[in-house]
Amino acid sequence: MTIATTVIELPITLPAMIAEPEMPPALEQALHEFELMAAFRARPPTEQRDYIDWITGTVCVTAQRDSIAAVLDQLAGASATFSPKRTN
Repeated sequence: MTIATTVIELPITLPAMIAEPEMPPALEQALHEFELMAAFRARPPTEQRDYIDWITGTVCVTAQRDSIAAVLDQLAGASATFSPKRTN
C-alpha cells in the first residue's frame, strides 16, 4: 500500500491575540520609577504578557495597584516566583 504525501505551503499570519499587549501606563511608570524596566524586559515574553494580562484584568484601581506592587516585588527579588492572584 502506498500513501501519497503532498506538502502544501500556506502563509501564516499571527493573530492579534498573541501580539505583544500594550503596557499599562501605571506599570510603565512604576517600572521606570523603581528602575525595574530592564528586569521586566529580561523576562521571557510569555511572562511579560502574564504580568500585563494580570494587571489589565483587574476591575478596580486598588486591585491594579496591588498587582503592580506584587510585580515590582517579584522583579526586585522580594518574591521568588511569579504567582498572580486575582484581587478582584
